[in-house]
Amino acid sequence: MSHLLLIGGTGFFGKCFLDAYSRGLLSPWNINRLTLVARHASNFALTHTHFFKNTNIQAIDGDISCMHELPFADYVIHAAASSNASKYIFRPDVEQLNIETAVSNYIQLAQKYHRESRIVYISSGAVYGKQKMLEGPIPESRIHDISHFDLNKKSYAWAKRNGELLFQPLASAGLNVAIARCFAFMGPWLPTDQHFAIGNFIRNAFLQQTITVLADRPVYRSYMYADDLVHWLMTIAEHADSSLHTYNVGSDQPVGILEAAHHIANIFGLSVSAPNFKINSVDDADYYVPCIGKARHQLHLDLQYDFFQSIDETIRTIQI
Repeated sequence: MSHLLLIGGTGFFGKCFLDAYSRGLLSPWNINRLTLVARHASNFALTHTHFFKNTNIQAIDGDISCMHELPFADYVIHAAASSNASKYIFRPDVEQLNIETAVSNYIQLAQKYHRESRIVYISSGAVYGKQKMLEGPIPESRIHDISHFDLNKKSYAWAKRNGELLFQPLASAGLNVAIARCFAFMGPWLPTDQHFAIGNFIRNAFLQQTITVLADRPVYRSYMYADDLVHWLMTIAEHADSSLHTYNVGSDQPVGILEAAHHIANIFGLSVSAPNFKINSVDDADYYVPCIGKARHQLHLDLQYDFFQSIDETIRTIQI
């Protein structure tokens, strides 16, 4: 039997793993024990008691940027970073430092506690910089300049790029490590009050409000469902080794933001408003879609949920 350690597991990723564990979706990896480490893990356990009915789930309060010890685990998912865009708007330098410090300290701990573990660092598709629609879904080998990003996006992208670099010494020391560059997701724990457009659309729909698209140009995203996310990350962890492979994690099926809004509106019998939207050239499109050929070919991974199935399941299960 195996132990899974989630570092920074009180956000979307952590909830997806806890939910998957409660439904037996981690049994292919023989996970019978799960430990959550986060700054306010015990408070999280009190507000999410349904996750912690299983006595094999433990919550440990700790700031990974300054902890001195960690439990051993067969699998480690390092997801310690906020995805709340507002934090990067108001204090980008602080958030960048938080991410990098959390990784730096974990690197020291891993060499003591996780030499035999299989470790996945959660990075982001933001490391690629601005994607061009004409280039299509972006592969792991293509990195663009991120200097044009707004300060908040730039800080997050740099932090994730630097985090990836910081993991290289672990691989050089023979530890089993992999990097997952994650894109956009849906599922029961999708935030509905942050910068995630799909989540905001769904919240509006449940409130029977007109769904408003604020974008002023074409926007394309692709969405992986939560269960696929967990399955992919565990498979990546299973195959982690000292080669430090990097994999895109997400869907390669681009969906226009207007199409997504209309699909949700139709389900609820609502209308869509897009007061600022202008059809511009494809060069101006906001495009954020991964190529997932590497994960498909090397790890034999694929998507169990397409966009419409992901939307339907999210609406059916989401916590508003």
